[in-house]
Amino acid sequence: MIEAALAGTLETASGSYAVEIIEKDTQSNPNRAGDMASDLIFQDEVDLVLVGSTPATTNPMADLCEWNRVLCISAAAPWQPWFSGAAASRVKRRSRSPTISSGAPKT
Repeated sequence: MIEAALAGTLETASGSYAVEIIEKDTQSNPNRAGDMASDLIFQDEVDLVLVGSTPATTNPMADLCEWNRVLCISAAAPWQPWFSGAAASRVKRRSRSPTISSGAPKT
């Protein structure tokens, strides 16, 4: 649906940008999530990773994105489990994280 709406191009005030949406299925497996993130970062050379689901699969992807300086956006996972893991040490170091969370409430 989003691909059809974009028609392969994102129009902004600063110009047009080609957009390709690549879907990967982690099959709710944290190890596979890490593999999928690696594929997206190193083989597909993406600029952005959009994750969703549970912290078990979003956290490994977010960590790999951060370690490789790729923007990662989570719109569906609660931020608390992510923050209590690797992110907590980043805050202590006062470094910036390229991971963005919508702050979805814990359910």
